[in-house]
Formats: sequence, C-alpha cells, structure tokens
Amino acid sequence: MDKKITFIWREKDKELKKEVDKGEVSRVFESIARGFYYNNEVAEKIIKDVLPVTDTIIIDKWANDTQDVPYISYVVGGENRILKIRRRQRIIWYLLNDYFK
Repeated sequence: MDKKITFIWREKDKELKKEVDKGEVSRVFESIARGFYYNNEVAEKIIKDVLPVTDTIIIDKWANDTQDVPYISYVVGGENRILKIRRRQRIIWYLLNDYFK
C-alpha cells in the first residue's frame, strides 16, 4: 500500500487537496469497522476495495447534493470508480469530510 493518499474535495468553483498518511486513514476505518461490527459494510469496502488500489479519493459535494445516494470517487489506473455511500452513514461521511477541516 502506498504511504500517502490524496483527498480532493470539490464544491462548485472550489477544489481543495490534502495529502494524508494512508495507514492513518486505514486505521480510522478499521476502528469504525470493529466498533460498528453490526453495520460496517462501507468501512470494510473502503479498507478492502478502495485504499489498496488508489492514491486519490474525490468528494464532489456539489454533485452529491443532487444525488439520491451520494458517492466518493477514487482513481484506479487513471480510471474513476465510485463507491456509493448512503446519507444515513453519517459517521463515515463525517470522517471523510473531516479530512478537509
């Protein structure tokens, strides 16, 4: 696993980028998966399906505001993929958005 991951947060005409230690991100979502073992599908997908294959995660707030089910994008081999995350997954969304505070 690469050592860093870049989070890109977009809102209308703004774009913020932040580089974060990938191990730290993995540990945060692993603790969520353990702590919420009865409802940890999204955290597990981030740990197993997203973090190992990407070095960029994109959150497009403006686009997500228009979606029934918002999503994050991640880049694999130059191709964008998405992971839909329901709004009720408030802890997951809080953690993802918290990287931009």
